[in-house]
Amino acid sequence: MPDIIGESPIINELKNLLIRISNDANVPVYIFGKSGTGKELVARNIHYMSDRKDKPFTPINCAVLSDDLLESELFGYVKGAFTGAIINKPGLIEISEGGTIFFDEISEMSPRVQSKLLRVIQDGVVQPVGSTEMKKVDVRFISASNQELSKLVKENKFREDLFYRLNVVEVEVPSLTARRTDIPLLIEHFKTKYNYADLLFTDDAINILINYNWPGNIRELENLIRKLMATNTGGKISIELLPEKMISSNLSAENISHLFKEDYKTAFNHALTNFDKSYLEYHLKNNNYNISKTADAIGLSRVSLHKKIQEYSIKIPHN
Repeated sequence: MPDIIGESPIINELKNLLIRISNDANVPVYIFGKSGTGKELVARNIHYMSDRKDKPFTPINCAVLSDDLLESELFGYVKGAFTGAIINKPGLIEISEGGTIFFDEISEMSPRVQSKLLRVIQDGVVQPVGSTEMKKVDVRFISASNQELSKLVKENKFREDLFYRLNVVEVEVPSLTARRTDIPLLIEHFKTKYNYADLLFTDDAINILINYNWPGNIRELENLIRKLMATNTGGKISIELLPEKMISSNLSAENISHLFKEDYKTAFNHALTNFDKSYLEYHLKNNNYNISKTADAIGLSRVSLHKKIQEYSIKIPHN
């Protein structure tokens, strides 16, 4: 079973819900969450914790297949059903007998295919394209979308009856910003996954990553870690190696709310120090670490800038 990495309260709550769902290997599940949050990972966990775990898990991305292709792939076809159909071919639903079908981005499924899928769920039979024969099937349906299906139902863009058939149990996958405390664990997981276990992240770099808003969620974090691993030669990831957008976003007030529980003097000094260091690192990098240009750009003397660089142990790359 693929691991869901994290120990935050919201992730532990999700894990407990998946354990409860696993007790019923037939109930349809609808998973929703923003892009990159790991909806397919959740679907795989549901499958592999159920009694269907020894049967196929079949993921289908409805957004990348044309209407006709999705229909023939799902339901199969018989010889002569259309040009190029030279043999009988069973569909993915039939092939997945006893297992689980996972529809990713089901909101992209056309009304025609929705209608045929509804019949499969209601009657437990599948009808190949071009055939009059019905075949009994036993599969579990899990679906996912980063759009609100209930909203699409109200806009008549998704069948209401199919929505209620799919949405028997609803699972929300939290965004990465809702589980920031899991970011260090995820970093360690990706380091191990890609064989860079010895790569070190400085505390400042990890703090920047924790405070970033992650519009691409876990997928964005994984891609960043892979990029840093591929381009780093020193064995250590420090703040100056992170993208500028992450450093600059860390300067916003909303990212220092964790200090509000400290006494005023401690919180103020900590926030000021973090801001000062991040501000200088950002502008140094922007000016290719040229001390004179950076000092002129921010209105600071070269002597004062040198002192701050030493005070904060800011590394200046050697050309």
